[in-house]
Amino acid sequence: MLKRHLETAINSWITEGRNAMLVSGARQVGKTYLIRNCLKQKNADYIEINFIKNPELVAVFENSKSTEDLKISISASLNRSLTEGQTILFLDEVQEYKDIVSKYSGFWNAASRINAFKALNIQEYTNTNIEMGILTVLAKEKTINFDYIVRK
Repeated sequence: MLKRHLETAINSWITEGRNAMLVSGARQVGKTYLIRNCLKQKNADYIEINFIKNPELVAVFENSKSTEDLKISISASLNRSLTEGQTILFLDEVQEYKDIVSKYSGFWNAASRINAFKALNIQEYTNTNIEMGILTVLAKEKTINFDYIVRK
């Protein structure tokens, strides 16, 4: 029953084309297996990156200056094209990035906030830019302006 519920949620996410999905839980319970099988059943175009099996790819994420730079670096590192809006990037064993994901978990749970954050068109996803983007959205502003947000 639980497996069917999870499969339904993952398949729905694949079909609806949402930008990000975080699946967390206890280790070794089948999360990766379930996601991989759903992607294969849907015949989805995806790239799987496992940061434990491929630690050299952590540097690709750390050194990328923009999302376009990241896309090019991933494609070059894996010798595989990444098609925007089509290729699903499946990141597994992301403990290296756990802090930034969990730090903002409440923020990312609201669809309106996610859409407002995306509308900021942040070119370089550094911790500072992400935090400023979140503050901008929470201040209900349309553009990132540090001085204005601090005053507000």
